[in-house]
Amino acid sequence: MTAIEPIADIGGLHWAASHRCPNGGDAFAVRLPSMTAVTIAFHGGERRAEHEQLRLHIGTAHRLIFLGDPQRVVRGEFIDCRRDSATRRQRVSIAFRPDSGKVLCIPAGVAHAFSGLEQLFVVDEPALYLPDVASIVRDGLETTVD
Repeated sequence: MTAIEPIADIGGLHWAASHRCPNGGDAFAVRLPSMTAVTIAFHGGERRAEHEQLRLHIGTAHRLIFLGDPQRVVRGEFIDCRRDSATRRQRVSIAFRPDSGKVLCIPAGVAHAFSGLEQLFVVDEPALYLPDVASIVRDGLETTVD
């Protein structure tokens, strides 16, 4: 994988190489590239429909590392809801396998949902972009998709 691997049809949505190093055998230590707060979620053993619901974070970009059985297939759905984006209203579906060697980068304003997260850990390193509330009201944000 190259350092940045774009995901077709949505600007800014891409895979990037993660910072990891060998930790003996087939294990790796995953190093986060910054000192910002992270969330680590374990998605249990049951199918959980709430992860399949589309989520839109207006002021948060996400860097996600999926950890677990490399044979599991995870599916992601994405819709660009950014008003001034060249790829506005574009919809993308991808299938991938957990891999500590790559990070999924989701820009703020791109709605997303995942299925197949059962028995996986997801490390989320969010970047907060908190715009002035008046600009959100003035400029608007596309929140519905035809």
